[in-house]
Amino acid sequence: MNIVPLTNIIEEYLKEDTVINYKCESIAKLSNQLYQNADNELEYIKIAYEYVRDNISHSADINEDVLTCTASEVLEAGHGICFAKSHLLAALLRAKSIPTGFCYQKLILDDETAPVLIYHGLNGVYISELKKWIRLDARGNKEGVNAQFSLDTEQLAFPIRPELGEVDGFVVYPEPDVKVLERLREYDTRKELWEDLPTELGYGVYKIVAACGNDCSSCPRYVTHPFEKTDEQLQHTAELWMKIGYRDHIVSNEEISCTGCKPENWCRYKVVQCCEDRGIKTCAECIEYPCDNMKECFEVTKSFEPQCRKVCIDEEYEQLKKAFFEKEKNLDRT
Repeated sequence: MNIVPLTNIIEEYLKEDTVINYKCESIAKLSNQLYQNADNELEYIKIAYEYVRDNISHSADINEDVLTCTASEVLEAGHGICFAKSHLLAALLRAKSIPTGFCYQKLILDDETAPVLIYHGLNGVYISELKKWIRLDARGNKEGVNAQFSLDTEQLAFPIRPELGEVDGFVVYPEPDVKVLERLREYDTRKELWEDLPTELGYGVYKIVAACGNDCSSCPRYVTHPFEKTDEQLQHTAELWMKIGYRDHIVSNEEISCTGCKPENWCRYKVVQCCEDRGIKTCAECIEYPCDNMKECFEVTKSFEPQCRKVCIDEEYEQLKKAFFEKEKNLDRT
């Protein structure tokens, strides 16, 4: 499992706005009260999470039809659906300068009464002392649902069942998804919303910039939700990789697929490990950037561009250009 922030600009996960309105008096008051019960930041995260999970009801569990959306609305009403509760938790954590974002899973609404795939919302939280992101699901526990705070073994509200088309989501977005907000604002009641829950996200146009500057969201190998690829697409990519010269043979779909760079993964330039050792997210944050290692990386990457132009159709080339050949531009923007 590799939880990936959409952007490495940590300030994006601390913003206050009309939905995550943590400067509201009621949010500020509650965050201060909860903070007084914590000995450190990590304990506060756990306390705030458990407060939203246990003290704020899931609207469906109490048969409440009124929709809430903003953090202050959820707190005032004492209930919200999964998306709304994630807004409140984000507000409570951001109020104490803890980077918090939003994750989404695609789940079946109800196996028996509503076997349709819709989105479920939860949070991604940055644990500064461990320098890693974790996911927390404040949906609210009930029979068959037992989400818990954990730093190691993740325990969310729902297991993912790929055989039924369910999809996990490891990208942490800095803002609530626009299509989720559209639904919450369009309808007055939960009953209306339940007939039109989000079945797609609006985040496809955003970039996920890797440590070296690659744009993972444009890469044909990248399969982390919501950028999943079909078996046919992965097979085509494996064939294309051989034509370009990235591989000397057609590899399996499992080998060609990628969920994001990790220190343990093979990398000629060991960029992720280098960034982790220095406590940074991308090379752009390094005082030695661009070092000789990255200069070589840029040059080698560009050396494949002529072959890409030769063997790729225009659409494929433009995709690879965004994914790999604009490393320096992407790093300059982070």
